[in-house]
Amino acid sequence: MRTTDQQLKIMDHVAQMGPGDSLAVHARAGTGKTTTLALIAAANPKTTFRYYGFNRALITEAKNRFGRNVRPTTLHALAFHSLGLKGENIHQRYTPAEIVQILSLHGYGKEMDAALIARHIDTTLTNFCHSGTTAIHPDHTDLPGSTSAGLRDLILIQTRRMWADIMNGLLPPTHDHYLKMFHIHLCMGLIGQPREDAILYDEAQDSNPVSTAIIRLAHHARHIWVGDPWQAIYGFRGAKNALDGFSGTVMELTVTHRFGQPIVDWANYVLTWHPTPPTTPITTTRIDGCVRFDDEPDPKSTLITRTRAGLFMAALRQSQANRTMTIEGNINGHAALLRDLAALKLGRPQSIRTESLKRHRSWQELVTSAEYSASPDLKRASEVFSIIPPEHINDALRKISEGNKPAGEADLTLTTIHAMKGREADRISIGSDALSPSEATESHYDERPEEISEETNLLYVAMTRARNALTLPTQFERPFRSPRTTVEMPPDVYRIAKAAIDHSIENQDQKNIREALEQQGFSLLNRGPDLVLVDNSNRGIRLAELCLKPEILASKFPKYANSIP
Repeated sequence: MRTTDQQLKIMDHVAQMGPGDSLAVHARAGTGKTTTLALIAAANPKTTFRYYGFNRALITEAKNRFGRNVRPTTLHALAFHSLGLKGENIHQRYTPAEIVQILSLHGYGKEMDAALIARHIDTTLTNFCHSGTTAIHPDHTDLPGSTSAGLRDLILIQTRRMWADIMNGLLPPTHDHYLKMFHIHLCMGLIGQPREDAILYDEAQDSNPVSTAIIRLAHHARHIWVGDPWQAIYGFRGAKNALDGFSGTVMELTVTHRFGQPIVDWANYVLTWHPTPPTTPITTTRIDGCVRFDDEPDPKSTLITRTRAGLFMAALRQSQANRTMTIEGNINGHAALLRDLAALKLGRPQSIRTESLKRHRSWQELVTSAEYSASPDLKRASEVFSIIPPEHINDALRKISEGNKPAGEADLTLTTIHAMKGREADRISIGSDALSPSEATESHYDERPEEISEETNLLYVAMTRARNALTLPTQFERPFRSPRTTVEMPPDVYRIAKAAIDHSIENQDQKNIREALEQQGFSLLNRGPDLVLVDNSNRGIRLAELCLKPEILASKFPKYANSIP
């Protein structure tokens, strides 16, 4: 694959950078960001680079792609070794019960029970560890506005006490904790930065403030930040797109090599829903590929769902149809929660094991509780119970388990968007829990732009995992008008489309349009904002491009020649 003009411009710019200079590269899906970084390193053999990747998979790929002048690592690995830690020193996570015991919280249950206080302490400490600050502040708490000043002070004091014990080695740190310890040690000058000439920071859109702060402390180095602002999907983990408000030079990679024009059209269209859409659309070197619409997944595809609950629902539907599947990841946690919710609904609270459910004595009490009234878990459980009665839930879970086969033994793979990030597959199906076109226009998103941003990014990431074929739920096919993106169809386009439809169905009823077109070997589809006439090999013509060129339509589809106005 030849080097693109955009890649050459980026390489030229890097060659001119000096110590402390920064460059951000906005690289859309499939545009070759890792290849670009490898080209930069190869073009500067006398420059030493430190490559920071988001996870071990990126580091493994980097070690295989880069030369000897690049040292790949994660920030966590750097922090771990710099602090002289060993594996046995690490605590995976502190449960509320452990925090209650460590901080002796049993006597503080008047306004809020000890377990809930412990959860707020854990959240406050996590928010602090993800932040770019070096001290715990009231802003790090997630307490509701009605919380008393006394309880707020208690949670802050106990959080600081626990953090002091971790810093002093009295409690083992988690992965979040030791990264924060590393940040503080750097700020205090107790540990030095690696001395490479330049930093390559991959997936910068998924950074969090503490990681960004650590990178920026390397004042001696050239900084090259690479990522896609519209693939930022880890806000729930405290991630904050490091490319937002970037003060240095910004360059782009927009030519994708992963997928063809039909998928590019949809990716660009979905990004118009974003409150701050890209100004430069994705283009492609390929004209092949297809997009189809079906509420059932392509049976030989990877089905991607928005949530783990959505994954469970998809697995339930597949098992009911007696289809085998490969479920990526562990759904046991959701299954256990579902069993407990079923037990509560059946009036068996004594069999509940989920800590947060134990204090609820009935289903109605749970539904009306402040903690669960808007819970997505409760909503999904209600959906499951509308399909499977609570008394039959164990049988349904057993059937899902029996239909779950190892990778390679089933045609359909089920996974989530977050699990599929950074990967790709020939055929992708999008789950029914994804953001839909009609949902994207709902007015409440105008008041919560961060929510529509994340949901749009998730759908964009899911769609762009496909190399050749993308299946979308039928709700994407239905025409609609969006207040953000209103597409007007010129009269000529309408006449051409109507003539094609009328000719193909002859005298049949309008409800048989789709079937009649398929019998003729064609389909008329809404692909993003365009009306597309496609044949069965998925070669398509966008009618909007042909509104002034009817001779092109006639040459491509001779049977319609006499119908074109």
